[in-house]
Amino acid sequence: DLHRKSDLEIKVVNNSGEGVSDVQVNIALTRHKFKFGAVVNRYFSGSPYVDTYKETFLNYFNASGFANGLKPKSRGGISEAEADITMQWFQENNISMRGHALQWEKVSTFRPEMVEVYNNNALTDQEKADALIELSEIHFHHAIEKWDVEAWDVVNENINNYVIDELTPINTISHWFKLADELRVIYNRPDIKLYLNDYQVIS
Repeated sequence: DLHRKSDLEIKVVNNSGEGVSDVQVNIALTRHKFKFGAVVNRYFSGSPYVDTYKETFLNYFNASGFANGLKPKSRGGISEAEADITMQWFQENNISMRGHALQWEKVSTFRPEMVEVYNNNALTDQEKADALIELSEIHFHHAIEKWDVEAWDVVNENINNYVIDELTPINTISHWFKLADELRVIYNRPDIKLYLNDYQVIS
């Protein structure tokens, strides 16, 4: 009642614009304002069952995001290409989109060039951090400019994943948010919301 409902006031008038009382009014909900979402992967548009997926989605949801298509590791790959196709369909059907994710400080999620830097023992920790930050910022520019989403998960699962932050005295989490804040202005997307995405936060 508090978060998903609001009061509705209806005024019925005749052809002259005068109020009419004691009239039966039938109301049908056409769309939820509250966001009911589901994450999709690259098979949403690239599957023999695509028509079933889309029909089912529209029956139950009005918001979405991609499991992997917008992450740094997917840039330029199949998942991002499929996300391009799916995003067009979402926009045509007025589906609210959330971007996931701009940064994930976990080695297994790094792009190959970042893994190479991280494993380069000839570099000091600070040199690794500087290079990894520079490489990471490429995706921030790419993603914020390219994808028309309502919100971005700026940082993903940082409670357990902070390998760049460990290499440098600066607070990388703060750095990523400041960068995203600057870029949403530069790329004329000032209303994008910025989030930290994590799990099991309370426990």
